[in-house]
Amino acid sequence: MKNNYNFLRLLLVLQLFIGSYAMAQEQHFKSFDLQAGELELSEFLEVLEDSYGVHFAYSPSVLPVDRLVRTNYQEKRLEDILEDIFDTLDIEYSIQGNRVVLSKKTSPQVLKQEPLVISGQVKEEETGETLVGATVTVKGTNKGAVTDVDGNYRLIVPNLKVELVFNFIGKISQTIAANGRTKIDVSLKNDILELEAVVVNGYGIEEKKENMVGSAEHITSEQLKRKPVARVDQMLDGVVTGLRYEVQSTDASSARPRFQTRIRGEASFMASNEPLWIVDGIPLYTGNRTNLIPGVNASVSPLSYLNPNDIESITVLKDAASVSIYGANGANGVILITTKKGSANQSRIQFSYRTGVSKITDTKFQVLSGDEYRVLAKEAFENSGKPLSEYPFPTEADTTSTDWYDTFFRNGITSQYNLSASGGSGQTSYFMSAGYYKEKQTIIANNTERFSAKLNLDQRFGDRVKVAFRTSGSYNKNNLFTPRDFYYVARPNIDPYTEEGDFALYDRLTGNKLYNHLAIAQQNDHKQSSFTVNGNMAVTVKILDGLDFTSRNGIDYLSITEDQYSSKKNWSGMNLEGEPVGYSRRAQNSYLKWVSINRLNYSLDLGKHSLNALLGTESSSSRRRSSEGTGYGFASDQIKELEFTPDENQRASSSAVEETALSVFGRLGYSWDERYFLTMNFRKDGNSRFGSDVQWANFLSAGLGWTISNEAFWQSKLINFLKVKASYGTNGNSRIGTYQAKGLYSFSNDYAYNQQPGAIITSGENPHFSWETTYMLNTGVSWGILDRVYIDLEYYNNITNDLIDKVPVSQTTGETRVYRNIGKVKNSGLELTVSSINIKNKHWQWNTRFNLAKNQNEILELYNGIEQRAGVNIRKVGEDSRTLYLIRWAGVDPRDGAPLWLDARGNLTRQYSADNRVPVGSTNPDFFGGMTNTVTYKNFTLSFLLNYTVGGYAFSTLRRNSESDGLNILSDNQSKNQLDRWQEPGDLATVPQLIAKVSQQSSMNSTRFLHKKTHVRLQNVSLNYQLEERWVKKTPIKAASVYVQMDNVGFWTPYANRKDRNTYKNSFSPFPLESVFSLGVDLTL
Repeated sequence: MKNNYNFLRLLLVLQLFIGSYAMAQEQHFKSFDLQAGELELSEFLEVLEDSYGVHFAYSPSVLPVDRLVRTNYQEKRLEDILEDIFDTLDIEYSIQGNRVVLSKKTSPQVLKQEPLVISGQVKEEETGETLVGATVTVKGTNKGAVTDVDGNYRLIVPNLKVELVFNFIGKISQTIAANGRTKIDVSLKNDILELEAVVVNGYGIEEKKENMVGSAEHITSEQLKRKPVARVDQMLDGVVTGLRYEVQSTDASSARPRFQTRIRGEASFMASNEPLWIVDGIPLYTGNRTNLIPGVNASVSPLSYLNPNDIESITVLKDAASVSIYGANGANGVILITTKKGSANQSRIQFSYRTGVSKITDTKFQVLSGDEYRVLAKEAFENSGKPLSEYPFPTEADTTSTDWYDTFFRNGITSQYNLSASGGSGQTSYFMSAGYYKEKQTIIANNTERFSAKLNLDQRFGDRVKVAFRTSGSYNKNNLFTPRDFYYVARPNIDPYTEEGDFALYDRLTGNKLYNHLAIAQQNDHKQSSFTVNGNMAVTVKILDGLDFTSRNGIDYLSITEDQYSSKKNWSGMNLEGEPVGYSRRAQNSYLKWVSINRLNYSLDLGKHSLNALLGTESSSSRRRSSEGTGYGFASDQIKELEFTPDENQRASSSAVEETALSVFGRLGYSWDERYFLTMNFRKDGNSRFGSDVQWANFLSAGLGWTISNEAFWQSKLINFLKVKASYGTNGNSRIGTYQAKGLYSFSNDYAYNQQPGAIITSGENPHFSWETTYMLNTGVSWGILDRVYIDLEYYNNITNDLIDKVPVSQTTGETRVYRNIGKVKNSGLELTVSSINIKNKHWQWNTRFNLAKNQNEILELYNGIEQRAGVNIRKVGEDSRTLYLIRWAGVDPRDGAPLWLDARGNLTRQYSADNRVPVGSTNPDFFGGMTNTVTYKNFTLSFLLNYTVGGYAFSTLRRNSESDGLNILSDNQSKNQLDRWQEPGDLATVPQLIAKVSQQSSMNSTRFLHKKTHVRLQNVSLNYQLEERWVKKTPIKAASVYVQMDNVGFWTPYANRKDRNTYKNSFSPFPLESVFSLGVDLTL
């Protein structure tokens, strides 16, 4: 009964609607009865006037009134009748109320009109200077133009009611309605606050910086251009507040220093602390792709495969409101890379070339010269009490002085070419590029080549469908060699050559085997090649106004091949018996990840209300494969393939790892009157890495913002912008070994039974092994002063629960340690960013950007509260997770030159004991940051970047290994600091008495080898000149610039003593910083 009632109501509504429509059409749709026949046109028009209540207006000279027309029309609309009659008479009509105007059709030539054009000039408001390269677009379309060298533009428009959008980097954009005008001049204001900058949030959602409630930093292409680099992550060093780009390891197992990126500290013991890198919407795998050859860590980060010249912008997301939508991958921050794309009707060809020369700086580790070594070695031997006749270096034969730095280091050369083309027309735009990078590194036998290509294509199909295609690929070739610690450990009285000029196999003075790394560099092979592809295609369909659906599907693929051969001519290619056999290793590693992201995005602007919502899913599947083969017993160094070795000398292994992930995510953003802002995110993640009981996790966040300066009561002229914001939420970390939760076993011939391979359990099942979860709190205030200074201050407090670590278990399980979620750590701190325009006039402009960050790390919980000690570090509740745990060095006893320490109570002692170790500080700095200054005078631009660190300690493994106080002096070279040794009673020395082959324990781990990390580094200086337009006016070149640049110009620390001694700047890495001088040119055609 109820259904019938609803049906009747629907019929009633339809009837009322149809009736209203019929009344509206009554005058144009009436029935009249006229028998079939013919009438003169004038008579027929009178009939129509009577029947439809209209009046025809026409000129008799235009209308053939005596023409006969048929009259067989019944129940026809007036428009249909007129169309039928006048179609063949070349007459057109126009209904204007009850009046129908008839006129002769205009010929096509008459209808053709000149295109509508709006032109004008774009200037800078403060100086009145014209802006070259400003973009002018018709709002809501791809139609646009770019201003010429005089700031003029000319744009064809469909009508004179359009709205034009004017944009220029560093200026506040303006939208102006044409309102019938054909000439529109515009003056753009400076955007020192960068509030107009469009920041890419999670999953490609664009948002103005002034509307964001999350913590994010946006780096534009203009900022990136000031710092040409070979690697993407180098662009961020000293530029992004709270981001540290530091040396990862102080060992010498790599061909050059390895670096790591940290955002707001380290939140994990065992899982990755690296941020999530996303390129054009697809995550980039940045896991460990090194160590393909056992014992060698010479391959480089996958980020080095990206061509920095292809990057349009970089956005760094840091708090929960920004990164919770990435769930289990976002706890360490997210770095979004957007590559360049073309613009319709703006064709452009760009070419750039850069070449540079690099050399090691004065940060190299200082070791003894040949003469210094001979003096100290003999002195140490005499102090040992042994007869001089046993001294291993006869004075008459010991005349060699080899400078191993000069032997292993050289001046490097870098060349980089980039060519790109962009443009489009109508519904299509494109960007394509090709790049070539070649480097002869400062360490001998190390060379790199990179070939890269990119294609970005955007295609619209009408107003509802858009397809975006993004792909990039690179091929890399590397020749690799690492001298390890040989260049600073090898004695200077070793001659790498025989008297005949061949590479020496034996130490001439001692007769011992000589692992001659110079011979290894020249005679051995270590080659690496890699191929990468990162690409995706996104299809966006406009379902309704404001409602879009996007499906993005992509891959990240990498294949690395390494070939290593140890020659039969040196000891690396000989067996234990000294027989030359040659060793070969072949390794291959591949990684393939498929990602599918599907999302609905809804946006609505209703008066002062603005709403956007996002709902989506993400699924991914990845597979890593590795294989390795080894062999020895080659007949010749010219034959290096494994198949030419005896079968019994060959070994092979392979492995494969797979994992899958599935996520559902959503985002809701709301703002009112650009004053009040709300953002909420959620994500549900499932991952095959974790135990069967805990494979799913939920992550949520919310953020609020209030732009106080947009309130009616805010009338301050001094503070022109003021905003406060806060966010809280959760993120996870799932980036740890793939099978840590699984029960595993392995096959091997070592466990064979009955001539069949056997298997053993390698790890038990771990069903409760779960995610690390970080709870993030962020608050901030931003304010602008006089449109010239912008200050951003933020406080954060991040607590990570369920820390993953290895804990001891009963050996009856077959294991000694397993992964568990056992701890809690806190990272809290302050971040300050200040941007300013110091000078701004017609010819001069000086901008400064300063950032400062302080991060405080503290362990809140550990497994059963038990301290964890490893090497020189300790993990202890209440301490920093990178706390150093050492015995305190007290110097040298002036009476006899013996080493002194402090015990745990602070009393002086001559006995070294591990029980006297105490926490002595953290390797984390108290403060760190950077400052960029950019000064422009007419066509010249000078910029420089300073990095600084205040506080924190570094333990120098180099000094510990090379300051043995005589213990190893007869076999290894020593640090120059050993020159300050004790020699006689009363000496106030910093180094104990040198005694050969006697351990005084003074070279054991202690604060003796500790350095404060406070320093300032002049990282980059560049000078750019933009050629005047008159110089290139008669050439195809639209714009040209040349520049000079220097990297790692200077390194200062307040704790330096003598110039020829090792301080922090010489001791933090086994490989010194490289100073690079570059010349470059950029051309636009």
